[in-house]
Amino acid sequence: MRTKTGGYNHPPTSRDYPPERKIVISLDGDQDRILREADQALAQEPTLYNQAGKLVLVSRGMVAPEELTGAALLVPACPEYLAALLASIIEFRRPSRSRNRDDEEVQTGVPSWLPHRLIGVAVDQKFSSVKPITGLLSGPTVGDDGALIVNVGYHRIAGQGWYLADDFGEAESMVPMAPTIAHARAAEAKIRSVVQFFPWADEQSYGLWLTTLVAQLMRPSFGLLPASLISATGPGAGKTYLARLIGIICHGRNPALSAWPVGFGGESETELEKILIGEALSGTTLSIFDNLPAGTEFDSAKLNAVVTTPQIKGRILGRNENRLLPWWAQIVATGNSTNPTGDMSQRTMVIRLASNSTNARDRPASSFGRVGDAVAYASEHQSELLAAALTMCAAYARAGGPKQYGRDWGTFTSFVEGPLAIVRWVLGADPIAALFAENAKSDSVTAALEVIANNWAEAVGLAFHAKPIALKALLDIITGPTANESADALLEGFQSLGMHHPTAQALSRVFTRYAGRPIHTEAGTVMLASELDTRNKVKRWHIAPVTSSAKAASSF
Repeated sequence: MRTKTGGYNHPPTSRDYPPERKIVISLDGDQDRILREADQALAQEPTLYNQAGKLVLVSRGMVAPEELTGAALLVPACPEYLAALLASIIEFRRPSRSRNRDDEEVQTGVPSWLPHRLIGVAVDQKFSSVKPITGLLSGPTVGDDGALIVNVGYHRIAGQGWYLADDFGEAESMVPMAPTIAHARAAEAKIRSVVQFFPWADEQSYGLWLTTLVAQLMRPSFGLLPASLISATGPGAGKTYLARLIGIICHGRNPALSAWPVGFGGESETELEKILIGEALSGTTLSIFDNLPAGTEFDSAKLNAVVTTPQIKGRILGRNENRLLPWWAQIVATGNSTNPTGDMSQRTMVIRLASNSTNARDRPASSFGRVGDAVAYASEHQSELLAAALTMCAAYARAGGPKQYGRDWGTFTSFVEGPLAIVRWVLGADPIAALFAENAKSDSVTAALEVIANNWAEAVGLAFHAKPIALKALLDIITGPTANESADALLEGFQSLGMHHPTAQALSRVFTRYAGRPIHTEAGTVMLASELDTRNKVKRWHIAPVTSSAKAASSF
């Protein structure tokens, strides 16, 4: 349960800061000194921070039904707000213009140039004293020293600055003083009891959901992490409930849910970028895309970017401005019969639900045992469940973070050594042991690339298979009247990869996107590769043995 909260919802006034707390700055014409002193004064403000070169405030969003406060979020500090803030914490004084008082100073207002200059200082990092912030913590976590972080305020964790907006002292009081593996396993059993009646397809899926929960709790302590996809065989299986439970248990509030953008071609990518930029600006650590259309292929260039890099760059909605922002949000998605494809098949934890009911929503609440409605139960017992999750993490830290053995995961090394290690330690099993093999079974992109590679030589003919071919010539082969069965297979493969219209331009987009990606065939590992025809100034494509660099990248 959250108690004390932090964050501004209104501009500060002089009443917020009594006169004895005010700093005095003399306006003598030395703008650099004035700027530096004002900057140092702002550094003491508890809700003003520097986010990637922009001054931001910890504020609150709209209050949702059944919530006491709005969710914390970061908002830009505008010049008007800064002017009001400066006036509330600083007493500006200038030399008297009176002939009889030329050695005295009189109180004056905030110089009009100062707020704008302060914003500029944050951008160029000239001498900004305002503390840097990576994001907002909506719930408690475990610090570098293994101690619980539950109090409102600014915290440094793993070299990054974070602001915890709510107080979680009640949950802290329920965590054992010296937790052991026995405490951790009892805590896991408490969490499992809430979700045990969900139609898990296998034990691995429960382990992956628990890993997702622990990863959200420990989010500031490690770097890159994979996405989580909760995929059900039909409606009403509880996929959205499982996603919501992560926010309810870890943060004490219902998380916001976003719709997966649907559009043609680049439209959906553009819309997805807008959502992701908004999430980065807000400083959130949890981003949920709910109820993807049935059969959606969970893959996107933007999605791949945010799970493999700690930053995101894009245009700010409503402003002609491109920003490079820190990215720390955990991606969780839900859908019916949805599967990760392409590169996301190697970057996603797929949590599978398999219900035998036509509509599992028809199940009575009594079928869920004493818990009944899991979301309502978790909301009522949130402090206990949060304490259980914290106990698992604290016990692992107190045990010295014992090394856990299991499958590695390339790019996500710190994730494997952090939250995944905690779950391996508590469960005594590896949730990702069979993950990649399961994902590959449903990966239509990999299947299409294998079809193309296996049919290439016979489709293009002996005259072409050993040397690069122009895309226009290839298009004539696979769509022409003399196309053989292998050419038809190539056409179907390219259509599966996004060539919705048989044009050289559409074919070029497919080749460009998947060039260099390792394709495993019976004859060996190959890839789509191009060579530049300098004479005709066109690219020519062929199937080539995979390079060592591409082979190394395939493990990530």
